[in-house]
Amino acid sequence: MDEIIPEPLGGAHSDPVAAFPAIKESIMTTFRQYENMNEREIQLDRYQKFRKLGQFEEWVVRGSDWRNVRSERSSAPGVNTAAGTWAFNEAEANYIEASVDADEAWEKSMEGKAEWLNRPVQPPGLSRSGIMEMAVTMVEARRRKQAAAAATSSRPAYSSNGAAAPAKQEAAV
Repeated sequence: MDEIIPEPLGGAHSDPVAAFPAIKESIMTTFRQYENMNEREIQLDRYQKFRKLGQFEEWVVRGSDWRNVRSERSSAPGVNTAAGTWAFNEAEANYIEASVDADEAWEKSMEGKAEWLNRPVQPPGLSRSGIMEMAVTMVEARRRKQAAAAATSSRPAYSSNGAAAPAKQEAAV
């Protein structure tokens, strides 16, 4: 989602023709943003957009001057880590790389340790992205529903007097 498109009174479903100009304007604005970029630049721009989703700022600013600090950070040339992650300065890049190295060292130390008394477990939902977790949950729910439907369809239906009801016949078309 790049922007929220205003809807006509009653919603776009009640008056789609009135919603079309706003949708067209949104699409054209996005097109104009990308029309002078090549395919790789567009991919990188979209990649950067999705990498920012869910991020938050967590840093303390002396004197509550966070607006100036934010503008300094956004206008800084910055540096990249070995993996290509942008950082504000060299110290921040070193911190990011040290965090990643520590995480990789932890994962490596966990290899082959199946016999833990109280094995550390990653909380559910962190091993997969939120969208993937939702998709897996939906597939599992659909499979349970299909299994339940198959189980009920294999049982014979009974009428109110206890006798097995006659099977429905489908009409040939």
